[in-house]
Amino acid sequence: MKNNRMIKLNTIQLNTNNPRFIKDDKFKKLVESIKRDPEFMETHQIGVKNGVIMAGNMRYRALQQLNYTEIPNDWIKDISKWPDDKIRRYVVVDNLGYGEWDWDLLSEQYEKEELEDWGMNVDKWGDIDFENIRSNEDRETKDKKQLVTCPNCGKTFEV
Repeated sequence: MKNNRMIKLNTIQLNTNNPRFIKDDKFKKLVESIKRDPEFMETHQIGVKNGVIMAGNMRYRALQQLNYTEIPNDWIKDISKWPDDKIRRYVVVDNLGYGEWDWDLLSEQYEKEELEDWGMNVDKWGDIDFENIRSNEDRETKDKKQLVTCPNCGKTFEV
């Protein structure tokens, strides 16, 4: 259920000890991302402890850049009751990227330009051999092991 209450942006403060920073180009991409899809903030909330931002300082700055003075309350996650050790972890974990990209699938499903527009670093795009991309169906077939029987000993092996 969506919460329609608003919170004044100036009621929360940047964390002066925030170990994270963002460079100009990436900050511009973050600003554009929030401008284009502000509803994404509902799923990637700003974590706040007693009025201080623990996670989301860059998103907060992007909102300021976009001249927001109020934001929906559901863009904020109150973590004031969390234990300090969990909050310390959250400051770091909120900014980690665990996964890796399947560049073949990306190149099949998206255009390079749209990924760049969305803020993705596509430096590896140049490493893709577009002529030899296998479809998902080809991958499934080629990745399956086959049984082969040795003509000399009669033993069966997976290859």
